[in-house]
Amino acid sequence: KEDSLRAISIPVQIVTGDADLIVAPGPNAQRLASLVPTAALTRLPAVGHYTFLAVCTDAGRRAQAQLCGDTPGLDRAAVHQRTIELAAQFFERTLK
Repeated sequence: KEDSLRAISIPVQIVTGDADLIVAPGPNAQRLASLVPTAALTRLPAVGHYTFLAVCTDAGRRAQAQLCGDTPGLDRAAVHQRTIELAAQFFERTLK
């Protein structure tokens, strides 16, 4: 398994949230980034597992509160914008 990750030769960008309590960054994203030689890892502070989902509406918060519980003060839309920027930069660098 680790050998297959070490054999990856294409560019890889991994984005994770430091506050992810469902898929902890250390044993997951950080470990993958350390094994894939071409991987770049970005850890976004205060970002949880569900922050990458759509911005919650009032109805969404009532129906699925667990999917809307971001770190207090976190701007989910700003995290989405930052992730889009990271993806655009990655593709601009790697698709030349």
